[in-house]
Amino acid sequence: MAKKDLTFYNRKERPWLNRLDRSAIVGHTTATNTKLWFRLKKQGNYQVVISQTPLRGLVSTAPTLKGDDWVVKNDPTGKHITLFAVVDFDVTGATDFTFTLNTELPAIKRLVPDFQAETCYYYGVFNRDDSCWELGIEKEHCFTTLPQDGNGPWDVAFGLYSCHMPFDPNCSSKADASMWGIMEEELRFNNARFVIGGGDQVYVDGTDYLNIWAWLKKIKKEKPTIEDMKSWYRDIYRGYWGFPNVKAVHRHYPNYMIWDDHEIMDGWGSYTKEELSDELDSWFEWEDEDKNVELANKMFKAAKHAYLEYQHCHNPTTPKNQYDYTLEQCGADYFFLDMRGVRNFENKQNGILGADQLRRLSKWIENLSAEKDGPIFVVSTVPMVHLKDFVSDTLDWLSVFGARDDVRDHWEQDHHKDEFKTL
Repeated sequence: MAKKDLTFYNRKERPWLNRLDRSAIVGHTTATNTKLWFRLKKQGNYQVVISQTPLRGLVSTAPTLKGDDWVVKNDPTGKHITLFAVVDFDVTGATDFTFTLNTELPAIKRLVPDFQAETCYYYGVFNRDDSCWELGIEKEHCFTTLPQDGNGPWDVAFGLYSCHMPFDPNCSSKADASMWGIMEEELRFNNARFVIGGGDQVYVDGTDYLNIWAWLKKIKKEKPTIEDMKSWYRDIYRGYWGFPNVKAVHRHYPNYMIWDDHEIMDGWGSYTKEELSDELDSWFEWEDEDKNVELANKMFKAAKHAYLEYQHCHNPTTPKNQYDYTLEQCGADYFFLDMRGVRNFENKQNGILGADQLRRLSKWIENLSAEKDGPIFVVSTVPMVHLKDFVSDTLDWLSVFGARDDVRDHWEQDHHKDEFKTL
């Protein structure tokens, strides 16, 4: 008997208003390098095209070699536009049709020379199989490199957002992502250099009708695989990131992202093993704690895979299984804390950040230059200032309104006091 199809891939009944198919994100960008992330609609062979001349509305022809230079034809004038760089790449379903161009990699560096500081570059994607443009021609795709280190002082201006939840919890046909359009105007008005996504860039369980954990609970006896679960998380990203205003911010500004609980599960890491199992139990079931926890851990692996695929791959490069990272931009220093990768409420010490991350944070602090007078930023997806500890502890004990996991997420909850003092 054939296994039941448990994937969400292209499931028509998923109530997405703007499903992401083709899109781009500008990732980690310096004065001389960048990361560009793409998602295409289908498997195939493509070319990233980078130009110092605008492409939108001017080009329809394929990139061609003219001598040693790649060029495209300027349709209105008939003249050729010499391109800054062209890079071939393939996408397959193995990466959900995504690809990240990292111009720091030696193999790419041979094809993409160093960028000039504080310069606008335009980019697009050409489909070689179908001989058509996928991105960059109908809507402008561009980014601006950062100032060269040592050429300060600078104004430090960046955007910060979190908790992207545009869907109406009571109606699957209603959604509002208009704040992204307002944010883009503010970013442009204030000459923002980049944008920080401070957690919960998507919600896997934000509404009943989009809750993939509710789906797991419903079909868990069908024995879903990690590959099935990956399709559910990918589906969430495609639904939450498909709004035009969201895509506009993604494709124009360097984006630095860090996950929080809703990329995995509400309150992930703030449950005991028994409580985590309870989240997957129906009221009429006899509890099988080990099986439920095994399923939850599979979901975490799938969530991590999707996070790497859609978010962390265009952050500054880190060693495998490390998601905290540092940054130096425009005279300021940044440390992005990972508060979900190793979080475990049952650990008596360092249950949020873990000992290894705290050591990296300590080393980063020691190495901060005493000669720099710019600001220092630490990105924490849970606010450092919250309810008073006695209120948090009482709410946890009472589990008021089912908010125990939210209370335990707070830094000032009694269980985290030593780690909070260390931080």
